[in-house]
This record gives sequence, structure tokens and C-alpha cells, in this order.
Amino acid sequence: MNFGLSEEQKMIVESAAKFGAALRDRHRETEKSGVSADLIRKYKDLGFLSLAWPEKSGGSHMGFLTKVMALEELAWGDAAATMALDRVSWICGSALELGEGGERLLARAVKAPADFVPAAYVDLDERLK
Repeated sequence: MNFGLSEEQKMIVESAAKFGAALRDRHRETEKSGVSADLIRKYKDLGFLSLAWPEKSGGSHMGFLTKVMALEELAWGDAAATMALDRVSWICGSALELGEGGERLLARAVKAPADFVPAAYVDLDERLK
């Protein structure tokens, strides 16, 4: 069994470390004013938001191990900003289980404005029909 990283995974982790350093440099600004729209846009453009999503849903299908490794590097720079930047994927990752409806949600989330806040409701009692 090989536990080494592929070249692609290494490049993603290195890119996350560089972005994490940028987050660290802007820590006070982010702490005072929140995560800026340009950081959110760059986070999406670099593909961190959709690392674990399937390709057909606009992701790179790198899996959760790669996603967690990238998040670790980003959090080293600014853990709170990393949580804010990745908030969309908390809901959208689960949306993949919804089939076609979930894929539509993912497509909208990737193109969403910086102030997009995902939400989910689980109707365990099946009261909403």
C-alpha cells in the first residue's frame, strides 16, 4: 500500500500553503472586516472549494484526503478565514446525495456571490411534502 502523495496532490498542498500565507498576511484585515470578496473569488478560482466534488459537478474529484490536507495548510494561515471560505462546501458536499437537484445546487454555489450563505433543512418527520 502506497501512502505517498501524487504529484498533483503535492502541487495542491503547496498551492494551499501559499494561499494560507496570504491569509496570514491579511489576518488582521479579515478579523476586522470579514473575508473579502476577492479572497472568496480566489479560493474558488484555485479550486479549493470543489476539490472533493465529482468532475461532472464542477469539481476536480481529488477526494477528501486532498481536501483535508489543503484545509490544513490554509488553516495554518488563518483558521477562521478558512472556515468562512469553505462554508459553501459544508452543505454542497452533502447535496451530491440529492442527485440532479444537488448537482444544480453545486453549479449555483460555485457561481454564487461572495455573500452566499448555504443552508439546509432535513425533514426527518416528513412534515414538508
